[in-house]
Amino acid sequence: MADQLGIGTTKLSKEEFNKKIDFLGAYLSFSSEGAGANTLSKYSTQVISLMADAVSIQNSLRKKYLNPKKELSRD
Repeated sequence: MADQLGIGTTKLSKEEFNKKIDFLGAYLSFSSEGAGANTLSKYSTQVISLMADAVSIQNSLRKKYLNPKKELSRD
């Protein structure tokens, strides 16, 4: 998700995020209906943490763009 927009996460740049996923040999999948990951079980905690970061930045962006009137009224 964060990779699709090319913005990274709250903690990592896009490049760092991609390198970590690649290093862990993981595959992440995001859709409007959910998210999934494939990785070795020993890396599951790290991959879930990366997924959480990717989702959190998307939620904040979605809130920002779904409520443009609130953002404009603050200026």
